[in-house]
Amino acid sequence: MKHTMLSPDAEVNLIGLQCPQRLLKTKQALAQMHSGQILHIIANDPSARIDLAVFADRSHNELLDSREENGLFHFMLRKV
Repeated sequence: MKHTMLSPDAEVNLIGLQCPQRLLKTKQALAQMHSGQILHIIANDPSARIDLAVFADRSHNELLDSREENGLFHFMLRKV
């Protein structure tokens, strides 16, 4: 996905977490948000790219951005 300048409404740090903990933390963060808000997710496990893409698809939330920077994976997810 193309990197764009998005302004997140909340952030969740998943560094050091494996699945299913990182999906649980993501769900918990989204539950505290309103529809249309953007969640910035940070992870360090490469498999998070697959997990979060599948999660976004299955939960019908919109994955706006996915990128790797300095060994960390950043995701921008818009809550539906």
